[in-house]
Amino acid sequence: MAEIDAKKLGRDKILEKIREVFEREGEAFDGDETDGGEVSVGNKPKDPDFPVIIFLLAIAKDILDALDLTLIAIIFTFPIKLFIIIIIFVWGFGKMKFGGFKKMILRMILIAILEMIPVLSIIPTETIFVLMIHFREKKLVKLFNLALEELKRDMDLELKMHRR
Repeated sequence: MAEIDAKKLGRDKILEKIREVFEREGEAFDGDETDGGEVSVGNKPKDPDFPVIIFLLAIAKDILDALDLTLIAIIFTFPIKLFIIIIIFVWGFGKMKFGGFKKMILRMILIAILEMIPVLSIIPTETIFVLMIHFREKKLVKLFNLALEELKRDMDLELKMHRR
């Protein structure tokens, strides 16, 4: 029983340090990001890979948006664009491990409104959206790793203090 309590205490300390670093950098962290998985100082998340396929789909969608000059073009490109939007939405939803689902929905609505305005449809909104999600994820992984490094440093200091 004492072993389980020690594990929980260690997990709570790690989560508190992560929360502290995130708040210091203006980000929210509620602990759900760990998905109930193992959280330890040695278990750092790796930097996310660039989403090449999603990025190319976003570029294709933005090109199709720019081509919507006639009713015929709109009719032919709409199903393709809808398919791409669904793929990007599902990908973006999967990236919301670090929170921000409401912000993602608001951004998608803003993008849809911008794309309804004919002149503004040439702005590569989907490409910008994909880049925003990717770079936000990179930032949050960096903060997570920073918190774990600070915690490891704190633990090393505590060990040195106990040895004296």
